Amino acid sequence: MKNTAQVIGLLFLIFWILKALESFFPFGHGDPLYYHLVFSKMLFERGWYETHKNLCGVFQSGAMEYLYILPRLITNSNLSAQRLSQFMHFFLSIGVTSLFVWGLFKKQYPLIAALGGFIFLTFNKGSTFFLYAKNDGVTPFLLILFYVIFISSQNINSQNTWIKKFNHPLVAGLILALMPLFKINGLISGGLFGLYYIWTQRRSVKNIILCAIPPLCLVPWLFIRNWYFIKAPFFPGLLKVFPGILPASVVNTFVYFASSPPTFLSVIDNLKTFFFAKIIFITIPFLVVVYLKTKKPLPKSIIFSFLIFTIAMITNGGISAERFLFPCYFLNAFFILEFIFDFQLDKKKWFVWPFFIIIVLDSRIDIVIKRIKNEFLFQQLKTEKVVTTMSPKAGVWEKLPNTALTILSDEWNEIYYAPKGTILHSSECTLQAGFLQECTQSDLSKLSSYDLFIIKRWANNPCYDSIKESTPLLFKYEGYEFHGKIIQK
Repeated sequence: MKNTAQVIGLLFLIFWILKALESFFPFGHGDPLYYHLVFSKMLFERGWYETHKNLCGVFQSGAMEYLYILPRLITNSNLSAQRLSQFMHFFLSIGVTSLFVWGLFKKQYPLIAALGGFIFLTFNKGSTFFLYAKNDGVTPFLLILFYVIFISSQNINSQNTWIKKFNHPLVAGLILALMPLFKINGLISGGLFGLYYIWTQRRSVKNIILCAIPPLCLVPWLFIRNWYFIKAPFFPGLLKVFPGILPASVVNTFVYFASSPPTFLSVIDNLKTFFFAKIIFITIPFLVVVYLKTKKPLPKSIIFSFLIFTIAMITNGGISAERFLFPCYFLNAFFILEFIFDFQLDKKKWFVWPFFIIIVLDSRIDIVIKRIKNEFLFQQLKTEKVVTTMSPKAGVWEKLPNTALTILSDEWNEIYYAPKGTILHSSECTLQAGFLQECTQSDLSKLSSYDLFIIKRWANNPCYDSIKESTPLLFKYEGYEFHGKIIQK
């Protein structure tokens, strides 16, 4: 089996490099282009305070958006900064998790190490989210890190002496604090893990206090920031209870995306995601039964996964979105590895290659190679052509003057490739634009602050009437009307 482990291990490292190269393909996904990447860009252009006053989605930002400052220290090119940021998210999510799992087992269980690395690189639902310049993948890695150090079986931990060096309550507290700092829904998984850790340390008040210090020092910053600017400390959650000073249009948008009550169909869709994120996840109920019948201790990874799924369904089960279940993805994958470890399946010749083939079926290797190929082709194009190819909306800035603009819109939100210094107020997600949907005569004076109006749907109120009558139509683009008194290119 040694040769098999070496072959699969080599294939894992090759595929890891391919995924890393794929992460440099310029994606046109909307979220990074309206706040994840815009946050770091605006920090340089407008400063911290102005960014928080004006950026759509800014109160969803956390530690990852601050890390995206690093590419901007390296390059002034928006496109290059996007590519580097995408690689950062890949590396800090499935990239580092696969390497961590590989390193965890490779010394004494090289076959499990190689198979484990492949599992974390080949989720087939929502896998591209780990390549976007977003923040969804870091908290799941922190979950696995915490689980391995503080929860997983001693049989696994005993193979790695370094784990004992990090098994300290301050380390536990730091990892728990980082979970919501990278993604606010980390409060759910971090809270569950934190409660479990407190239970295990219930006889040591000192350890509980030490573990509590990092979360108490770091996490409240998010709530204080949100309270200061919008009086909604738990944004984007609990807006029905704490709407703050946000206009109804913003509250309604985020209540839908962050607090949708579950329906029968939405829960079924999410269960499909839970069990089909990898083909091998279909076997999870069967594997649980095997543990129960053989009376082996059931790994806590799958218990936590089911708990996180249940809480996610209760709090926001009306939305069917793979990224909300990424913590379950990672815990399910580690549960599969624990099953292989506990039942020594890595030593069964009949098991290894069929299992490896099943994993590879999820890899979408054809898409990976196609994106890498296209990335090299993009290198031959001008920046503007690459941008408009990946995101049609980004191409609109070629029609407008290369000067800072102040924009009002009902739905438009992408401004990453807008001219330096540009500000966008959208009634869907910024406080300043809340007046647009419920405009009265007293609000008309606010329109004078804007150079450009981007309108998707016209409503019957004084502001819309004034925009249509008083500002010329410049052009129509991607279903939007652009109105303003500026000179086109």
